[in-house]
Amino acid sequence: RATRRRHLRLRDGRALELRDAVLELKPDHLRHLVRLDVRPQSRRIADNPHAPTFENTIVALEKSGQTINRVTAIYGIWGSNLATPEYQKVQDEMDPKLAAFNDEITQNAKLFARIEAVYDSPEKAKLSPVQQRLVWIYWSNFTRGGAKLDAKAKARVGEINQRLATLAAKFQQNLQADEANYVTYLGPNDLAGLPDSVKAAAAAAAEAR
Repeated sequence: RATRRRHLRLRDGRALELRDAVLELKPDHLRHLVRLDVRPQSRRIADNPHAPTFENTIVALEKSGQTINRVTAIYGIWGSNLATPEYQKVQDEMDPKLAAFNDEITQNAKLFARIEAVYDSPEKAKLSPVQQRLVWIYWSNFTRGGAKLDAKAKARVGEINQRLATLAAKFQQNLQADEANYVTYLGPNDLAGLPDSVKAAAAAAAEAR
C-alpha cells in the first residue's frame, strides 16, 4: 500500500520511497502489489446512497486509484526493461488479471450511471475548466471501454481485452529477447572525451559478451 509520504508498504513491513522502489522491488513483490484491488472502493462509490456529485463520484474515483496507479507505473517500467524469467512469469499471470479488473470497474453500470449523471448535470458548468475536463475524461474512458454495452457485449469486450493483454505481454517479451542480442561497435574516436571509468565499463561489458 502507499503511505501518505508516497511510499509503498511491503508485506515484510518495509516502506520504500517511490524513487527507490524501481530498484529495490523484486518480481514477487510486484505480484503482490499489482493484486491491490480497487474494485471494492469503486463499488462503494457506486453504492453511495447520496446523489452523485463531482466530489463524491469523480474526486472519489481519483483518490481510489492512487496506490494502484503508483504500482502499475513501476510495473510498466519493468515491463519495458526487465527480461528476466522471474518477471515474465509475473507478467504472464498478472496482465490478463489487470485487464479483467479494469473491465469490471468500467462495466459497473451503477458506477457509470453516477459518472454520467455528473457529466449531464447543469452543475457541471459551475466547475472549473480542469474539473470539467476530468469529468469528460472519466465519462469518455468508461464509454469507450464499453460501459453502455449490453451484458453479452461487455463479456465479449472483457474476453478481447484479456487476450490482448496476454498478446501484448508476449510481444514485449519477444521484443526484449530480440534486443538482448544487439551489439553497438565503438572505435577509439567514438569514445573520445569519455572518462576512463566509462571506457573501462564498456570494455568489461564487451568482454562479457
